[in-house]
Amino acid sequence: NLEAIDQLFYIDAALQANQSLINPFLPQSAADSTFNKYTYVQGSVAPYLQGNFATNWRYLVRSDNSYTYTTQSDSNLDNAYHGRHRAEVARIATPLGGLLQVQRDVTRFDDLRDVDQELDVVRATINYAFTPQFSAGLRGGYERTNYTRTEESGPIYGAELEWRPGP
Repeated sequence: NLEAIDQLFYIDAALQANQSLINPFLPQSAADSTFNKYTYVQGSVAPYLQGNFATNWRYLVRSDNSYTYTTQSDSNLDNAYHGRHRAEVARIATPLGGLLQVQRDVTRFDDLRDVDQELDVVRATINYAFTPQFSAGLRGGYERTNYTRTEESGPIYGAELEWRPGP
């Protein structure tokens, strides 16, 4: 985690590599063999702006980006990208609070000829703090997705309870 600009702009980043089995039901090979194995490298970077303004207000603008690269000799696994981009502004419940959030998720596979898988969400929440440890609220919004072969969209709604017991 890098705080690039004091109390404003941050960058989270990670890199990892691993080797895994393609099919756990096939025989396992020797350590130096690539039979039934693939290697993946995953890198992620997430720049974001985060801060507070006025009393009890906060904001966040964040873009999480993850790239996965695979290498193997026995199977054709795709390289992939996943991005989650969101912006939100919130007021801490003292006693009345709320949240307004927009979010876009994108998943893309290099060798896939289909369109990217996308999820777009707009969500608003209003909540009331009955005590510092207990609050309740309502949420509503709208989402659109093409995770299935057909595009789906519609309203989302619900309720929330939060209880944070003290020591």
